[in-house]
Amino acid sequence: MSCRAFFESLAAGEVVSARAELIDARHPKAECEAESVSAYSKGVVTNEEYIHRYVFSPLHIHDGKILPALFSDAKDKGLSCERSDSLTPCNELHSRGAAQVETFNAKRKESQPARSYIGAITSRASTIRALMVANERAYGVYDTALETNTAHIDVFELHSAFKNLTKSQQKLERLRLSEAFTDVPVTP
Repeated sequence: MSCRAFFESLAAGEVVSARAELIDARHPKAECEAESVSAYSKGVVTNEEYIHRYVFSPLHIHDGKILPALFSDAKDKGLSCERSDSLTPCNELHSRGAAQVETFNAKRKESQPARSYIGAITSRASTIRALMVANERAYGVYDTALETNTAHIDVFELHSAFKNLTKSQQKLERLRLSEAFTDVPVTP
C-alpha cells in the first residue's frame, strides 16, 4: 500500500493513540517522508522548512516556561504542527491557533480550565530529522495537510528507535525534541 493510501486509511478510522506505531511498523524509518501523504499537500516537507507548534496555556506552559508535555503527542497520535518557509509564524497560523482555543473553550466541561492561545515555537525540519536514538533517527516529519489547513504537518516518533528504551529514557529523548524548538513563543 502506498504511503498516501496508508495515511488516508489511518484518518478513516485507526486508533488515534497508535498512529505513530502503526506508521513505523508499516513504513519504517520515515520512508513516507519521501512522498506526499495528503491530497491537500503542496509536497514533501523539505529540510529547509520551518516547523511551528502552537502553544496553549495552561496546557503547554507553566510560569512562562514551555512544558515538555507539549511534545508528548509525537509518541502516538502525531505532533500537530505547521510548515513554513519563514522563521516567523504567519498571521494565518496565529488565527488558526486562536480558533482552536475558541472551539475548545466553547465545548469544555466546567471542570476543565479555559485555554488561551499564547503563540508558536519553531524548529527546522532538518533539526528534527537529525535527532538520533541509539544511531537511529528518532522522528519523521510528514506533510499531513488538511483541506482546512494546507500547512499542517505531523512529527511522529519512530517507534523502532524508542522500543528498547525505558520510560524515563523515552521522556529524556522527548525533552531533546523540545530543546530543538525555540524557548519563547512568538506571539500574534
